[in-house]
Amino acid sequence: MPQQELTLLIHLHSKYTPLCPICPWTTILTPKTSIPPQKISQLYSKLNTLGYRVQETHLLCPNPLDHREFKQAYKTISEESKRVYIWLNIYNLTNFKLGIVNEEDRILLITPSYPKLKQMKEKIHSLISHGYENIEILFTLIPGVNDLDITQILDFCKLRSLKLKISEPLFTEERYNIIPLLSRIKHITLSENKKRIFCSYYRYIAFYKEDYPFQIIHREEVEQCNLIYMHNTAKILKCPLTQKTLAKEPEELEKIPFKCPHNPQELKLTPIIKVELMTPEGIIINSEILQIINLLDKHRSIREIARTMQTSHT
Repeated sequence: MPQQELTLLIHLHSKYTPLCPICPWTTILTPKTSIPPQKISQLYSKLNTLGYRVQETHLLCPNPLDHREFKQAYKTISEESKRVYIWLNIYNLTNFKLGIVNEEDRILLITPSYPKLKQMKEKIHSLISHGYENIEILFTLIPGVNDLDITQILDFCKLRSLKLKISEPLFTEERYNIIPLLSRIKHITLSENKKRIFCSYYRYIAFYKEDYPFQIIHREEVEQCNLIYMHNTAKILKCPLTQKTLAKEPEELEKIPFKCPHNPQELKLTPIIKVELMTPEGIIINSEILQIINLLDKHRSIREIARTMQTSHT
């Protein structure tokens, strides 16, 4: 029987940075507590025993590199997981040491504004030049506060071939409607492809003018959820969106429920599709000519078409 694949979220510690005013983890973590590396090893071993395989491990902000035994914890994580995501506040790049994580890992940089991202452009250039090519930008959208930064951030990412993820503020009860934001960004097309990033969050692939790749992350109705979450006290939970504990110790874990406990409300994004017809010479056929062609098939009379369109038959 093939192993079931999981996404694992881990908070290695609760050491906050004062430079992060929008930290979504403040009310979730236990202060001054860190996970011992052996607890992480025990969790992976238990998951293997139960027939699970970790596809992705996300080391969540606050800066996981600040964990006092990071090297030992990271060794286990990188060996047991197919892909590793390192979540960092943009300011944590100042302390990022080359070689501390593999170049193949995905580095997810969290920024609340364009100016803060721009301040770190040289550090981002340095990482890219040293082989860290899997860098993504997570822009936390706060409607009415920072939504005007989005086109500048898109330009920044385009120039450096970076991917951008746009997220609602995480773990808030209030629902934010991002449709007005999308209406400000011209030429949006949304594909039907969607992939769960974690728990009740999905990512939609979208394109701005067809050459600005970015992703929109928002809550969606989820029937199945392949995520588990390791709290900084080493408790195992279903996800950070709920406090339902699956096990107080990694070895106590017996079963993982795949139904989402948060039951998020659905938010549908409807793509606006524009279609243009062109002649072999490259001339765009305008909507009036298309209407005439359509009416020709129905009426077979130029005068009748002119009467229908309320225009001269000439």
